[in-house]
Formats: sequence, structure tokens, C-alpha cells
Amino acid sequence: MLTSHLLEKLEKKHVDALLITHRENIAYMSGFYGSLGALLLLENPVLFVDGRYYTQAKEEAPNYEVILVKDSFWETISEHIKSRGIRRLGFEEGYISYGIYRALRRKLKGISLVPLRNFVEKERTLKRDWEIERMEEALKLSEEALSQCLNVLREGMSEKDLAVELEFLIKRKGEELAFQSIVAFGERSALPHAKPTQRKLKKGDVILIDIGARVKGYCSDITRVFFFGKPNEDLLKIYDAVLEAQERAIEGIREGKRGGEIDELARDELRGKGLAEFFTHSLGHGVGREVHEIPSLAPGNKEKLPSSAVVTIEPGVYVEGLGGVRLEDMVLIGKGSSRNLTRFPKDLRIV
Repeated sequence: MLTSHLLEKLEKKHVDALLITHRENIAYMSGFYGSLGALLLLENPVLFVDGRYYTQAKEEAPNYEVILVKDSFWETISEHIKSRGIRRLGFEEGYISYGIYRALRRKLKGISLVPLRNFVEKERTLKRDWEIERMEEALKLSEEALSQCLNVLREGMSEKDLAVELEFLIKRKGEELAFQSIVAFGERSALPHAKPTQRKLKKGDVILIDIGARVKGYCSDITRVFFFGKPNEDLLKIYDAVLEAQERAIEGIREGKRGGEIDELARDELRGKGLAEFFTHSLGHGVGREVHEIPSLAPGNKEKLPSSAVVTIEPGVYVEGLGGVRLEDMVLIGKGSSRNLTRFPKDLRIV
């Protein structure tokens, strides 16, 4: 059903076939997940793999013809494309290097190469029930790890120590991280994408943790902030402001709203408190097979949000030398309202 639907969309673009090379798109379409592969989407789709993945591909993609590439990967694909009488070939412009593009142009003379952006990704935006269930599993695991980590916090432990604990708690369940955890203490929490360091935890520190798990191919993403001992009064005010900004955006998000509109809801809330200049990134992003997908909740984004997409809502305020606060939930967009998938509490917590 999905293949026929995409073929209809390709036909409207006057494209005979699509060469899919992005690993997550191949997995979404076929079920095969390997480090090297290419999927030729046409009436009878073909999956190309090398000897490392041939048996795996046949097992994971039983509904696809699997071709074992023994020699040159792109030479084999090019010869097959020519044999199928394709005249206009779409390709994923974001995932083909210039070198490969030049090689394809050389090998496919007489065939027009048509760049397509977010072609499969737009289908991936619309989450089916079983996909949402997997993301909820991943989110539950992240929340469990986050909760357990609060029990091991101790003065003198490093950001790296805490990051290792988080990774262990997720991997112990047989799963993997969706991304490298962000753990930042004190003034380092003002770095939105801080990498864990040997910085030691001390009394009065703010603790920012941004983690995600990947379960059965689907990701979660959650950020929480805690205080280790008596909090700084300015940071307490920032925490309340960020929470109010997030709640306003969650209340306002639904199908048909534009990404930029939802960003502005949160930004306007912070603007009223004189904090908007310290909110230095977009409000959120899609989540699914990848931790960063479309749609985007970015300033000025005019694209309408679809029902059944899952996005993060993560306003943040970052003050250099003081610290930062970010709260991040995953929200399922609905028609009249939306559902917050994140259950971890957001009441201010001093540990």
C-alpha cells in the first residue's frame, strides 16, 4: 500500500523511479537496516546490498527483490536502472554526495536525474499506531533511566559519570541511545548542546539532562532540569518562565497550525518576561526513526502541521555564566487537540 501510494506521487512528478539511499528511509520502506544499501522504488522494487547483508536483507525485506552486489556497487545499480527502461530517475538530494552524483550522471547517460527532497520523510511524518507505541516504549525507557539516575547523584561526580550511568541503564535493557546524552552542571547548562565533561557536581548547581532511547528503530527525546541543593533565585524564575512557555505551546499545538505559529507562542511568553533573547534555538522538531525529523517548529516556518505527527516542544533559556533551563516533551499532534506522550513530572525538583 505504501509503495503504490508513493509510486502515484512519483508519477505526478513525472518520475519513473526513485533511488533511495538514506538508511532510515530504506528501513522504513523495506524493513532492512544495514550500513550499506540502496532501494530502487518502482513497480517491482529492488534492494541492493553487498555480501555482508545479503542474508539479513532477504530476512528483513521478504517482499522485495534483493540483489547481491559482488563488484562495483554503483556500477551494478546503474546497469539495473538502464535495464528497466527508466528515463527519469528521482534521487534523494540530501543523501547523495557530489561524487556519487557525478558517477551516476556518467553511467546513466540519457537518463534525467531529478532531485527530490523529503519525499519519503513526508510519509514518515504521519505516524501509525504501532510507530507511536514504539516511541512510547522508548520514551518510557528514557524516563526510567532519568528517574534512576536521580538516585545516584552525589557531590563530586562528573558530567561524564552521570552520562555513563544513563547509557548503562538504557543499554542494560538491550536497547540503544537515540543520541549522545547531554549532561551539563552549573554554568555549563547554558550550552544548549553541551557535551559531558569532567566538570564536578557541587552544591547549588543546576543539572540539565537531555536523553533519548531507541527501541525497535524508533526514538525518544526528553529534557529535564534539576537543582542540586539550594537553587539560584534567578534560575528559579527562569524555570517557571520556561515551564509556562512550554505549557502555552503544548496547549496551542494542533493539526493545521503552522510550525512558526507554535514557536511564536512559546517565544512570546518568554518575551513578556524579558527572556526571549536567551531562547536561541527553534521550539522543536519531529521525532520518529530519527531523533530529528520534519516537521520543524522554527521561527517563520509556514508549513502546516499534520495530524499524527510527533514533535518535541522544548523551549529553553540560556544565560552565559549563570546556567540554562530547557524542558522537552514529545507531543502527538491531533485534529482538535494534541496528546503529550511524556509522563515524567515537571514540578521543580531539588535533589
